[in-house]
Amino acid sequence: MVGFDANRNLTQTLNNDDEVWELEETTCRSLGFGCMMIMPKAYYEPIPSDLKIYFGDDMLYWLNKNFFKRKVYNIKNLKAIGELSKTSRPYEPQLQVEVHHFDRIINELQQKYK
Repeated sequence: MVGFDANRNLTQTLNNDDEVWELEETTCRSLGFGCMMIMPKAYYEPIPSDLKIYFGDDMLYWLNKNFFKRKVYNIKNLKAIGELSKTSRPYEPQLQVEVHHFDRIINELQQKYK
């Protein structure tokens, strides 16, 4: 599984010089990881609709890294132009709802793959 690290890769300029992505193994889900995730179809678990705004990438990260013990990588040299998390409406009320669902869904996944 490969994701994006917006902490260091969000920029105002495009990196036209890089032809090959450089990957580094990560030990945590970075900010912006869910902006772009790449994984084999077999590693994907459908994201429940009550986690699609905030915790969908957390669920996929947790399942692959912590449960199946697969390596997860960040792309070191991919740049994205623009601002992160620009949305058309505030999602804070939805965050509180999703926080309550995350633990339940993780428990269900643990039971499913026992």
